[in-house]
Amino acid sequence: MAGREKLAEEVALGDRRYRYEVRQDCFWQVHVLAAQTLASNVFSLASKFSGVRAWDLYSGSGLFTLPLGTLFKEVKSVEQSPLAVAAARKNAGKDPKFDIRRGEVSKAIPSLGDSPDLVVADPSRSGLGREVCRELGRKSVPALIYVSCNPTTFARDCAFLRGEGYSLSSLKGFDLYPSTHHAEVMGLFLK
Repeated sequence: MAGREKLAEEVALGDRRYRYEVRQDCFWQVHVLAAQTLASNVFSLASKFSGVRAWDLYSGSGLFTLPLGTLFKEVKSVEQSPLAVAAARKNAGKDPKFDIRRGEVSKAIPSLGDSPDLVVADPSRSGLGREVCRELGRKSVPALIYVSCNPTTFARDCAFLRGEGYSLSSLKGFDLYPSTHHAEVMGLFLK
């Protein structure tokens, strides 16, 4: 309830440092090393698919968007929260490779254009859902890194993605919230 309205966060990936300004009323990882841990693992997986185009869905304040800009010529991100979108735009600066959009992911995917080389998705606890999985399948997205804070909806979405022709290539679990029942999972899906 009290404190600064904005926080300065930093993630180091190799010799690069990404700086973020995060509003206290926007989502950011609560564990002090969670953002670093997740960004590092996403970056490691994403580096195998570097190329022309990436999408960051449910992008928040741009935790994965900025590092993806190191690997891809164009990064489109979609986030529903107007405050998080404003923060992500500020964090990205004026770099023209970033196209940061506000919208509901399931409705935005058809307007994102050609299929990307890679999608990173970090949805809320409700997961991707059938509609988003279907849209990714329609776009024939070849690779998806799915970050989830809810293993139950992640498992449900695995079935939806399988129905769209995806297979789970790798899976990691993270205990970012010790002494709780919460766990974070990260899966790489290939089509």
